[in-house]
Amino acid sequence: MWFKYIMVKLVLQNVSTLRGIVGVLNDILKEAKFKMTNDGVHMSATDPAKIIMIVLDIPRTGFDEYICEKEVELGVSIEEFYNVLKRANKGETVQIENIDNKLKIITTGKVTREFVLPLIESIEDAPKITTGEFSAKIVAETDIIVTAIDDASIISDELVFKATQGNFEVAAKSEFHSTNLNLIKDKLIDLNVKESAQSTFSIDYLRRIFATSKLAPVAELNISTNHIGKFSFSATDMFRMYFLLAPRTTD
Repeated sequence: MWFKYIMVKLVLQNVSTLRGIVGVLNDILKEAKFKMTNDGVHMSATDPAKIIMIVLDIPRTGFDEYICEKEVELGVSIEEFYNVLKRANKGETVQIENIDNKLKIITTGKVTREFVLPLIESIEDAPKITTGEFSAKIVAETDIIVTAIDDASIISDELVFKATQGNFEVAAKSEFHSTNLNLIKDKLIDLNVKESAQSTFSIDYLRRIFATSKLAPVAELNISTNHIGKFSFSATDMFRMYFLLAPRTTD
């Protein structure tokens, strides 16, 4: 009897974190290539407009069972993957396998359901991006940043992050309106400024990035003047994810 060779098997008793991660990806990416190794799952991808890059690591400890018999890359439609994960009910176990060049997702609860998705082979590798050292690092509770983004969205479609010694400011303005949030160092988890920095970013993209706040209560922001911004989130033993976002600049 011939048996189908299972190269990868991932099992989760609670799929909420993975579903949340893929939900964030779904708002930015159309497809992505996940690299499975003995250490865990790794992914890097850019949005179609090449404005944002996402790097994701889920260690093997983020799964209840993790088997990777051989390093392999699995390309999938993010929307299709997310739609299947949304079908998993609370209390159901989710098992993900790579079989016959397809991705099989099995949910087990009162009943067992099986979903099969095609794998995509023609996904390009994400480009290498060198950011260099950043001028400022800000570590803050994510809900504070989300509030500032929401405040700014009623004024403008872009937002300014400004870091100086002892102070972090989030501001937006239009022809007749303005808003700003000032946080002194004592109100932040950490503020390390090598030199003053100011950079402007799209509110639309920041909102998509900070949807990750539902999964991680703390964010690290790294900025330099008119430079790529880095926004990092993590949950111990569950996942690490960061975003590189191109700034808006004035010609």
